[in-house]
Amino acid sequence: MKIVSLSSTNVLRLKAVLIEPGPDNVVTISGANGAGKTSVLRSIEMAFAGGKSIPPEPIRRGERKAQIIAKLDSGLVVERTFSGDRTELVVRAPDGARYGSPQKVLDDLVGELAFDPLEFSRMKPADQVTTLRKLGRLDFAQLDHDRAAAFDTRTEVSRELRHLQGAREKLSTGGEDVAPVDLAALSAELTRRMQENRARDEAEAKLSRLKGGLTRHMDEIKKAEQHLAEMREELMRIDGKGRALRLELDAMPKHDLDALTTEIAAGTATNTRAAECARAREIDAEADVLTTRAEELTQQIQGIDAEKAKHLAEAKLPVQGLAFTESPAGVTFQGLPLEQAAASEKIRVSVAIGMALNPKLRVLLIHDGSLLDAGSLAMVAKMAADADAQVWIEKVSDGADCSVVIEDGEVQGAEKAKRDPAADHLRLAHARREPGEEG
Repeated sequence: MKIVSLSSTNVLRLKAVLIEPGPDNVVTISGANGAGKTSVLRSIEMAFAGGKSIPPEPIRRGERKAQIIAKLDSGLVVERTFSGDRTELVVRAPDGARYGSPQKVLDDLVGELAFDPLEFSRMKPADQVTTLRKLGRLDFAQLDHDRAAAFDTRTEVSRELRHLQGAREKLSTGGEDVAPVDLAALSAELTRRMQENRARDEAEAKLSRLKGGLTRHMDEIKKAEQHLAEMREELMRIDGKGRALRLELDAMPKHDLDALTTEIAAGTATNTRAAECARAREIDAEADVLTTRAEELTQQIQGIDAEKAKHLAEAKLPVQGLAFTESPAGVTFQGLPLEQAAASEKIRVSVAIGMALNPKLRVLLIHDGSLLDAGSLAMVAKMAADADAQVWIEKVSDGADCSVVIEDGEVQGAEKAKRDPAADHLRLAHARREPGEEG
């Protein structure tokens, strides 16, 4: 479907404009800056898209009401009226009947790029990929979910594997498996020997004290002869005890503790290595399991990528040589990133996608048409003719090569058309007021 009549009254910068395109596939709207040519294209967007396409102040300054009426070659009529803060939309069928859900009817007609085919070339790479997915009906939601889940799991497994490997590298195994030493038995033996040595030390101390007593008594014998007999008897008694203690002391063993202490220290080091060897074996086993799991997840991710690549290869995109990648997200043309393509190729791709996304309402709007050179404009015209689409182009021009010239919010020559009834047959454009319209 294409537009056969567009009436826009008091919309944005426009006063009263009626444009009736001829059979050409390209409608060029020209005029000086600020004349209102952008308002013509915006009127089409506002009429069909509604919602966010309607600016905060859609009514021309100084007016109270604005209206857009667009008629399609199918007989469908779209009327959108603005009054104060209110917006009213009426969509009529060819027989004049009003649709109960008018915006839904229009939403089924309007394409994904909101009419502007060049919008695709200005999108971010990820958004371009999303648009091509919709166009090729490539719903990778479940595949992307499965891939993301597998990727996250593999990342966690790999992180745990690296942690285990780091712990493994810190273990000092000496390159061989070492059996642990019974440190408890060695400690018990050390305690026993220490106790025996302590008993010997006590005996030596006791003997030393006895020797001191013997000396004191001998001094007393010399000082007190009267006690000599008693002291001799005590001396003999003490001497007997000393001899018995000497025999007992000689029977006690004298242990070397340094050797056993060294053996215990060596055993402790050996046990540390033995524990690290055991932990190393555990880590190696866990690492084998994680490595196998990581490989399985990698195969799963590769399978998902292969399935997506198959869908991409089978997808029917509007331009031969057009494709897109997922990681990193981006669109390619003839094997190169689209952003590196020539300006004419970008325009051809964008226009083709815009036409493919507007299968019902074959209307495209190109703002800033002045930025397109003659070759690009000719290419757009040919593509529009081949696709039987209608392209409205806004450009700054004196009107020599344009379909419609906008001047001060009206179609140039509109006043003459109003004064001369014979001019009503003008095909391209004229301005008029509908019955009952204000302003």
